[in-house]
Amino acid sequence: MKSPVLISTELWRRIGEGDAHAMKTLYQESYQHLYVYGFRMLADQDKVKDCLQELFCELWINRNQNTQVLNVIAYLKICVRNKLLKVIAADKNTILLDADLENPDLMTHSYEQLLIESQHSLLQKQRLHHALDSLTNSQREIIRMKFFEELSYQEISLLLDITLRTVYNHLHAALVILRNNFKR
Repeated sequence: MKSPVLISTELWRRIGEGDAHAMKTLYQESYQHLYVYGFRMLADQDKVKDCLQELFCELWINRNQNTQVLNVIAYLKICVRNKLLKVIAADKNTILLDADLENPDLMTHSYEQLLIESQHSLLQKQRLHHALDSLTNSQREIIRMKFFEELSYQEISLLLDITLRTVYNHLHAALVILRNNFKR
């Protein structure tokens, strides 16, 4: 599966104005990418599909309330992630798969291959959880935004209302801690 085309803020604006064709375009261009993203977080096809359906319905219903978004795909990923976390919290029997760093090779695999990959990488996931637990909340948030949501340093700075230098410093410190945890 190829990466979704860059979804423009113009498309987002048109959705806010009630353009049904723009909404259809957003759905068609982002659904598969968001599905794989969600499936890598929660290996339950039905729950991920339900989450995406609910997200797109809410976007359309609340289109007049849409705020300005600089990176539409990153925004949609955050929405999917938050919805899935609510589903997981509501269902204590759900197994959470860590949302791996974006790996283009995984994006081309079938969903069955993703399941197999998730089973084989359990040890690495546990090591990653342990390493991430050793970070501060702000370091974890910056790591998530930079590597999981693929936001730029400037976007992170704006979203967190911190200086660009602070973003660089937190990210550097977090990477040093993660590197040291994986050397053990």
